[in-house]
Amino acid sequence: TAADAMEELLDTQKQLLERKQQLSAAVGALKHEREGTEGAVAEMGTKTQQLRLWLEKNEAKVEAVTGDGKEIDTARAIVPADPLSEQVLNCQAEDLAIEDTILALDKALQA
Repeated sequence: TAADAMEELLDTQKQLLERKQQLSAAVGALKHEREGTEGAVAEMGTKTQQLRLWLEKNEAKVEAVTGDGKEIDTARAIVPADPLSEQVLNCQAEDLAIEDTILALDKALQA
């Protein structure tokens, strides 16, 4: 009958409106996700560029301290920035050398 047909059309219209709202919400969520992804891509591009610049700047330093390209010369690699830093490095080196000597003497006494 006409009343049944009208009721069926109203139900269909209601379902279509619900699905329209669901699709709108999904499209909004996808747009938000896309914006986040685009932001992440832009940030990664910036970080990549910074890393490239850092590498370009520091590759020359690596070449300067490797000499023949095989081993790093620590005397050239670690350069103190000021006299106090140099003093700290020297004290640390002396302390480690004394510790190594004591360990070697201890091993020699145990053998």
